[in-house]
Amino acid sequence: MNRFLFLLAGLLGPIGLFAQDAHPNLDVTEYHFNIQLSDNTDFIEVEASVYFTVKKACTDIRFDLAEQGENGLGMIVKELKIDGSIVPFTHENEELVMESILVPQDTFELWVRYSGIPANGLIIRKNKNNERTFFGDHWPNRAHQYLVCHDHLSDKALFRWTIKAPDGYQVTHSDTSSLLPIKVSVFGVAPFTISELPSESIKQNAYSYPDDSAAVFKEVSSANEIMDYFESVWGTYPFEQLNHVQSTTLFGGMENAGCIFYDERAISDGLNSEDLVAHEMAHQWFGNCVTESDWPHLWLSEGFATYGEHLFMQYKYGDSLFYSRLRNDEQAILRRAQAKPNAVIVDFETPDLMSRLNAYSYQKGGRILHMIRTDIGLDRFNKLLAAYFERFKYGVASTDDFMNLLDEFSHEPLSSRYEPWLTKPTIPKLKWAYQIQPDQGIVTVSVQQVQDDFMPMKLPVLLEFEDGSFEELYIEIEGKLSVQQWVFNRAVRRVQLDPNRDWLWIEATP
Repeated sequence: MNRFLFLLAGLLGPIGLFAQDAHPNLDVTEYHFNIQLSDNTDFIEVEASVYFTVKKACTDIRFDLAEQGENGLGMIVKELKIDGSIVPFTHENEELVMESILVPQDTFELWVRYSGIPANGLIIRKNKNNERTFFGDHWPNRAHQYLVCHDHLSDKALFRWTIKAPDGYQVTHSDTSSLLPIKVSVFGVAPFTISELPSESIKQNAYSYPDDSAAVFKEVSSANEIMDYFESVWGTYPFEQLNHVQSTTLFGGMENAGCIFYDERAISDGLNSEDLVAHEMAHQWFGNCVTESDWPHLWLSEGFATYGEHLFMQYKYGDSLFYSRLRNDEQAILRRAQAKPNAVIVDFETPDLMSRLNAYSYQKGGRILHMIRTDIGLDRFNKLLAAYFERFKYGVASTDDFMNLLDEFSHEPLSSRYEPWLTKPTIPKLKWAYQIQPDQGIVTVSVQQVQDDFMPMKLPVLLEFEDGSFEELYIEIEGKLSVQQWVFNRAVRRVQLDPNRDWLWIEATP
C-alpha cells in the first residue's frame, strides 16, 4: 500500500480501525461469496459458505460480521446453518456467535444468508466521471463490515466470488488459486474498459474507466518490465494473473492479490506512476504471498514493498536516483522520530491499525533491509529474500522468522545486530574522527555513539589513496566507542565514514 489518501470525513468513523484479536480456535480454509448488487440502492444481498476447522473441541464458534446499527447500516442475518442444520446464534458487537458442538479434524460448512447496507469495507459511490462503482476495500480489518469472515490477516484461505452486477458493469476480483489473507482478497465492479498489457509470462490487464483508458494504460505500461525484474531476483510470480485496476477507494494504491487497485486520479493524472506500480507489485511477493503473521510485523509487508520499489528504480535508473530516494526516506524517518520519540518498528502496543501506516513501517522498515544489503552484499541479499519467499510462500511469517533465516543464511548471529533497530526507538548520533600516519601507512578511525542507547552497526569506510585509487572497508560498532586501525603500503589521502549514508545515523554536533 502506498500514498495513503485523506479519509473522507466520517467515512471510517470509529469502526474497523482497531486491532481485533484473532479467533485462536478457528481456521478458515475456504470462502464462497455470492453477492447481489443493485444500481438503485446500496442495499446488498449475500449468501456465504465458509468452510472451516477448529483446533480443539468446543461448543461455540465466533465469526466477524457487523450487525445493523441505529443508523441503519450493517448486516441482518436471515438464515444460518452449520453443516445443513440450523443452530442458535447471537449477532452483536460485530460478531456472530453460534452454539454447536465442534471437534477437530472435521471440516464444517457455515452457510449464512444476510443483507444490508455496508457501513464500510465495500465502498459504493460514484467515481470522478460520475459513474457508479463498487469496490471491496478491506485493509486492515474492514471486510467484516459486509462479509462474514475471520477478519484477521493470519488466517489465510481460498476465495470464490460470484458477483451479480447490474447490466453495463464488468467485474474483477483477486486471485482465487492460492491461500490469501482477507485484507487483500476483494472484488471491484464498474463500467470498465479492459486492455491487455504486453507481458511475456504472466497475463496482465488494465481495468480503467472508459474516459481514462488511454492514460491508465500508459501509467501501468511498465508492469511487464517490473514483473521481469522481481521474478529475476525473488522468484516466480505467485499468482495466476495480475490486473491493474483504476478504483474509487480510500488508498492511493492497494496491493490486492493479483488485482491491484490504484486511486482513480493517481493512475490517470499524466504523472509517472512507475514507483507506485512497482510498490504494489512488490507486495504480491511480500504481504500477499508471504504475509506478516500479525500487525506488529507490518514492516515485513510495507518495508519490503518500499525497498522493492527502490530496488527496481535503481535497476532501471541507476544509483543517483536510488540514493536520492533513500535521502527522502531518511527525512521522513527523522520527522517521525521527532514527532514520536518512543515509536518503534515492531510495535506491540498500538491498537489503531491505520496509525501503523507511517514512516517506520514503510521507510524505516525499508532502510533496515538496505542496511542488511550493505552488510552482506547485493548478491547474498537477493538470495536471502528469495529464500525467505520460498520458505514462507502462501503462509505467514513473523519478524523472528525473518531474523532466524538471516542468521541461518549468513552462518552468524546477524539478527543481534538488527533486533535493536526494530524494537528500539534510537537513531544513533555519531562523533567520529580519523588519523593518518603517512610515513608508516597507518590509518586509525574512531567512532563514538553519544546517545544513551547503544545501537550495533557495521559501517562502510571509504579510503582514498594518494595514487588516486579507492578501497572500501568496514568498521564494526560493538560499543559506545569503537576504534579500528589499518596498515597499508601506500599513503592515504582521505577517509570517509559511510559515504553513501547506507546506515541510518545523525552526525553529532560538536
